[in-house]
Amino acid sequence: FRSFFKTKKGDVIVSFDGKDVSDPRGLARAVAGEKAGDEVAMTVWRDGKAHELSVVPGQQPSKETAS
Repeated sequence: FRSFFKTKKGDVIVSFDGKDVSDPRGLARAVAGEKAGDEVAMTVWRDGKAHELSVVPGQQPSKETAS
């Protein structure tokens, strides 16, 4: 992700593009449903408050590139 506001250690992602996220799989499904390069909202829980961040999902490297 490219984030316009930085995530911090300890942030808990609670929603991605308006979809509730309760576990890592839920986040992976939400991200997979987005087009790479499109800006989306992501809400994190930090220091007892919700913070909305703008993020831009990147593209997964191909298997050949990742090896």
